[in-house]
Amino acid sequence: MVRGNNGVDKVESVVDHNVKPLLKIKNKILANTHSMEECWKLIKESFGFGSFMAGQVVADLRWAVKGEWADRDIWAPMGPGSRRGMNRLHNRPVEFPLGQEQFLNELHKLRDILLTKLPAIISRCELHDIQNVCCEVDKMCRVLDGQGRPKQKYQGV
Repeated sequence: MVRGNNGVDKVESVVDHNVKPLLKIKNKILANTHSMEECWKLIKESFGFGSFMAGQVVADLRWAVKGEWADRDIWAPMGPGSRRGMNRLHNRPVEFPLGQEQFLNELHKLRDILLTKLPAIISRCELHDIQNVCCEVDKMCRVLDGQGRPKQKYQGV
């Protein structure tokens, strides 16, 4: 969630407090396009960027900025929804304190299972895509279990 800053216009606040500081480290970010994780670490140091939001920015940069991104198939950040989704898949309490390393190990195993069970097109998915699937699993389960409602409803075709 991106918040406004003390009654200041939200767009102005986001530009001044979140985007402009990233411009100061732009060269460092562009020098780290060999690794999503390294880029994520840099962005996380900026104001307003936790693990989740930094991960979303890196996921976009991965496709917007040329680079090797060598860890795209072995690394993804854990966000709150993907942690809950992974916990649900393993029948653990939803708020189980899953660490990044354990999350990555389980994400690799999940990807291996998906590669054997789903059509070949799944092989194009990078680890961040599988992480997103865990988040969507959490959203679906919350609705099905009566623990909330979707923010947006799909009206169908």
